Amino acid sequence: MLSAELEQSLQRTLNKHGLNVVYKNGRYGGHEAILSFRITVPEQAEARQAENDAMSRQLLGAEFNTGFIFSQGRDKYEVTSFNINRPKYPVSAKRIKDGKRFKFPVTSVNRHFQMVGN
Repeated sequence: MLSAELEQSLQRTLNKHGLNVVYKNGRYGGHEAILSFRITVPEQAEARQAENDAMSRQLLGAEFNTGFIFSQGRDKYEVTSFNINRPKYPVSAKRIKDGKRFKFPVTSVNRHFQMVGN
């Protein structure tokens, strides 16, 4: 795909400057393409995400961290982030078998955390 090749080319250039690039989305049509990429400074992005997650965990009353794996039905999910702007479903998680992203309420994931005994 064109977007994957462009991402690899951009990453090679940005590696020289200590930056990362991730393809976000794009549209192709007729004789033009509109592509969107996100460029980040790895250390700052990771530090900011950890700080936001810690604050969100405290505000939401979550007993688990990002990376916690829990089961819902027959599927297993890994907590990827918290978003306090979504009061009903603030926990973002990805299904382990295919990487699809879902949102969960804190109470539901807390229940699984207590059952595991962590």
